[in-house]
Amino acid sequence: MDNGKEDIDYPGEIIEAVDREEQERRSIQEYIFQLEEAKDTATEQVKAQEEDLQETVSLLQATLESTADGILVIDLAGRIVSYNQKFAKMWRLPDEVLKSHDDARALGWLSQQLKNPQVFLHRVKELYERPHEQSLDILEFIDGRIFERFTQAQYLGDRIVGRVWSFRDITERRRVEEVLKQSEQRLKLALSAANRGWYDVNVQTGEAMVSEEYARMLGYEPEKFSETADRCIARLHPDDREAVATAYHAYLKGELPEYRIEFRQQTKSGDWLWTLSMGSIVEWDADGKPRRMLGTHTDISQRKRVEEALRESERQLAQLIDFLPDAMFAIDRQGKIIIWNRAIEEMTGVKADSILNEDGHAYTIPFYGIRRPALIDLALANDPDIEKKYLFIKREGDILEAEAEVILKGENRLLYAKARPLYDSQGNVIGAVEAIRDITERQQAEEERAKLEARMREVQKLESLGVLAGGIAHDFNNLLMGIMGNADLAQLSLSPASPAIPYLQEITRASQRAADLCNQMLAYSGKGRFLVRRYNLSEIVREMARMLEVSISKKAMLNYRLADALPAVEADATQLRQIIMNLIINASEALNDQNGVITLSTSVMDCDRRYLSESYLDDNLAEGRYVFLKVSDSGAGIDEETRQRIFDPFFTTKFTGRGLGLAAVLGIVRGHRGAIRVASEPDRGTTFTILLPAVLSSREEMTTDAVLCPTPLQGGTVLLVDDDPGVRQVGVRMLRSLGFSVLTAADGQQALELVQAQGDDIDCVLLDLTMPRMGGEETFVKLRALRSNIPVILSSGYNEQDVVQHFYRGGLAGFIQKPYSLTKLREILSEALSLRKH
Repeated sequence: MDNGKEDIDYPGEIIEAVDREEQERRSIQEYIFQLEEAKDTATEQVKAQEEDLQETVSLLQATLESTADGILVIDLAGRIVSYNQKFAKMWRLPDEVLKSHDDARALGWLSQQLKNPQVFLHRVKELYERPHEQSLDILEFIDGRIFERFTQAQYLGDRIVGRVWSFRDITERRRVEEVLKQSEQRLKLALSAANRGWYDVNVQTGEAMVSEEYARMLGYEPEKFSETADRCIARLHPDDREAVATAYHAYLKGELPEYRIEFRQQTKSGDWLWTLSMGSIVEWDADGKPRRMLGTHTDISQRKRVEEALRESERQLAQLIDFLPDAMFAIDRQGKIIIWNRAIEEMTGVKADSILNEDGHAYTIPFYGIRRPALIDLALANDPDIEKKYLFIKREGDILEAEAEVILKGENRLLYAKARPLYDSQGNVIGAVEAIRDITERQQAEEERAKLEARMREVQKLESLGVLAGGIAHDFNNLLMGIMGNADLAQLSLSPASPAIPYLQEITRASQRAADLCNQMLAYSGKGRFLVRRYNLSEIVREMARMLEVSISKKAMLNYRLADALPAVEADATQLRQIIMNLIINASEALNDQNGVITLSTSVMDCDRRYLSESYLDDNLAEGRYVFLKVSDSGAGIDEETRQRIFDPFFTTKFTGRGLGLAAVLGIVRGHRGAIRVASEPDRGTTFTILLPAVLSSREEMTTDAVLCPTPLQGGTVLLVDDDPGVRQVGVRMLRSLGFSVLTAADGQQALELVQAQGDDIDCVLLDLTMPRMGGEETFVKLRALRSNIPVILSSGYNEQDVVQHFYRGGLAGFIQKPYSLTKLREILSEALSLRKH
């Protein structure tokens, strides 16, 4: 006993059992603690995975929302799994239909908007029954819209879990394509020089002529190749013959507006050549049946290969992002590139493997060559400095649109881009995405169409004004004929001392000035070429030097820069001088009586189509060597509005001007198959450049006129044929004053009757060109058949070059242009009668 207590002595076994129990208890508690820690860790990992999954889903959904296409995803059970707002907006689906996730209900709503709903539903059913099949087709809406639809299976690993549908609105693209197609149809045959190979076939006999390029395209040597319709048919691929024959005969019957078809034909080596054939009937026989057809063959094998490659590329699309047709990339919040799709690889030439996970604005290097902020950065934060770098920029909500010019693969391109932020499931911005589309060709096509329409309007205007000016000049020359002829006759009837003589002489001079004005109008109308020979342009200028110096302002200094040993030009010397004089006077007046310099230069240059197309009123001139005349002044220059009208007849900025100088220059240059370029800016002077085709042959062919000894007029009988009573009246008086007896006819039919009745008595015929019932050309042919020995002098208000081209068979004894003087009439009659005796 100790302190009144009894000590208990426990057996050792009990103590050991208690210790073991305590240790087990502690082990259990420790195990429980470990389980709790493991559970917490697992919970955190699951939560992290869920957040990663939500972020991925958000990224994909945001990506879908950024594309310009409408996207719809359907699972195997026919439920709507996902779609973007573009799809809902394009198809105008109500929210209750979308929220139902019922594909069948959506299909019912979609089909009622289409022109062919049953075809649409049948095709959808087929594709659901064939889960592996891809499809690309066109949908036409009742309201006129047109969609392009593409679909393929959606895979999860190797397993198909649904189907992805993509819709693109191509309504505007189809409209532009149709406009371009119409423009191409109007120009295709007119610009035959640009086609690969042409053919000219007699559709009744099958005989054909073809170009060298046509033969080479088929692998034949041009000199050993001959073509017929039967040989062409024999070369056709068996699968194409029926279609070609159908199109050809339908066009000949008038059932098709044009002949245009693609087919395969066999080359000399046995290969099949894809060919685009276009043609047009240009000649009919007396029964109105087609006789002659002109057309072109173009090798489109490369295009066919490209088309096949594109189709193959479309079949190989496997992933949703790569499936999108627009170039696309995305960045995270730190600017690191996380998406770089196949389309942008093709656009920039930069592969995804080399740029993914790059940061620091690496995505702008392929576009701008440097690292710099771009549209995608504006989706994350506003920056006015970035916005200034774009040609066009617009913000609608959180979506940005912009256009920019960049250099891609060495070419200037116009790009359209859309960008927007990427959000996670909580609405936090986690990055941004940008979709890019190259719209260069569309923009160029629209600009080219606008230029083409403006050019066609200008050509039509000039041609209309030319016809008007030529017609006025012709009729006015007939009126002047009466004035000048009667003035000459009046002078003959008066004594040289008569006080009326000066007045009559002044009438003659005024009439001659009016005739000169008519000649300018004829020059503008393109009917002003007279005697065409080969000339050195520098020599023409040197011969005119003194005349030019006295024609300009005394305050103007005239400098010459004339090239020696220029190639010759085929032209009318008188009209060349008129061009030079008009331009020099125009330059002098541009100095506005101030001190200044006028520079006149000549040289030669090689011109390509691009250079020639920039000339005023491009006439599709051929490339090659051109001699040029350049007239520059240091005057006030011309503003753009005036420059657009300087070649219009009767347009002038001068108080006393007639507005025909530059109009005549344009007509003369166009008549010589040349071109005009004008360069001017206000206060910096003006330069006119005249381009004329150079004669490539080094051998100068000098033309000499036969010298005939004029025959003194000894009377005789002249048949005067003219539909204008005034011209006939004064003509009779003038001929009688020269000692001739005169017979008159108002048209060709009367003239023939007189020749048949009195042909032996007629010594010469003075024949008008333009008459009713029977014109001068037909009358001339029949006169030659009746009496080939009677000299025929042609008379017209038009000039000689424009008129005699109708008389390609020759045989005219002479030409006299109205109005003509008594002296000129005497000279031409003397020459004609000399020819008869020779």
